Amino acid sequence: MAGTRRDIANLHEDWVGMSSRLDNFDGRLQRIERRLDLIDDPTSAAGA
Repeated sequence: MAGTRRDIANLHEDWVGMSSRLDNFDGRLQRIERRLDLIDDPTSAAGA
């Protein structure tokens, strides 16, 4: 039983790590999309 609990705890730790990495990728992707929108639409930069 203790081994099963340890395995579940390890899976939870892995899940938290992957979730954190996905959050980081999401933030990076949002920044890239904002930059591309500025490049693709020069009229929005001129109006700012």
